[in-house]
Amino acid sequence: MSEGPARLLLVRHAEALPDRDVPHDCWSLSAAGETAADRLADQLRPFDIRRVISSPARRAVATVAPLVDRLGCGLSTDVRLRERDFGSCGTWIDDFDALVECAFADRRHTENGSESVDACACRMQAVIGEIEDNVTLVASHGQAIAAFLSSIGDDFTFADWRALRMPEVVAIEDGAWRLIH
Repeated sequence: MSEGPARLLLVRHAEALPDRDVPHDCWSLSAAGETAADRLADQLRPFDIRRVISSPARRAVATVAPLVDRLGCGLSTDVRLRERDFGSCGTWIDDFDALVECAFADRRHTENGSESVDACACRMQAVIGEIEDNVTLVASHGQAIAAFLSSIGDDFTFADWRALRMPEVVAIEDGAWRLIH
């Protein structure tokens, strides 16, 4: 794969401040997350990004806000970029890794009304399929991005998901993915 700019960049949000008493879509970035979002804006400036679309979750929007400010481009949100719905498991899941590992083992698995990996991938694919701009950045969440990446090829694994940083940038070119560090 070429090392040049990609048509599509996926960004996993920066580190948030999880709080059992706050809905996960309202979690703010931690101080380290705010610093990382600022560094990310500098890192992504050379990519000639023309459009930024984000999950409406506070942590996703805050991750790309410095970039949007520096580029002077607009930011739109799309609820289909939200994190995978974990149903009645709620906002706080004590053994999150086990739940994710189960989902990777069976992409159609649902538990307690949770959204399957396949269903999450379908809504991510719908948003990405509507993109017509030359270089677009999509800000979302680890599980949603993992669902999408595993849907475009079977080479994205549970171990790859665990290795994703906050924030993380994934370039998509010709149906293949690569991390940008």
